[in-house]
Amino acid sequence: MNTLAIMMLAQKDGKLSGAELEARLTALRSMNWQLLQCIAYVRYNQDCSLTEAKGIVLGSAAWSDEQARFIQHQESIQQEFLEFAKEEGKTITMVITPEGTRYEITK
Repeated sequence: MNTLAIMMLAQKDGKLSGAELEARLTALRSMNWQLLQCIAYVRYNQDCSLTEAKGIVLGSAAWSDEQARFIQHQESIQQEFLEFAKEEGKTITMVITPEGTRYEITK
């Protein structure tokens, strides 16, 4: 399912309560939705940031078995990216704001 279809379904469902969202995530996983698709669904359904949506999905009973593996994979990719940028002679600056943490990369 593409992002537009996920967004439309999430909005059609209306903002779900905690218990409703938990049940929906279980149903979506049983329909073979991928983790990233569920994160997108939660982002649109709850009108929250990707970081918040990721936390909700990984904290759900439906996806708790994938939490450690997903976080490890995400950290591995981030480390690879940072190492590549350094090899290319780029400057990497971590910027921490109330909205979250981001990296700025400059030559």
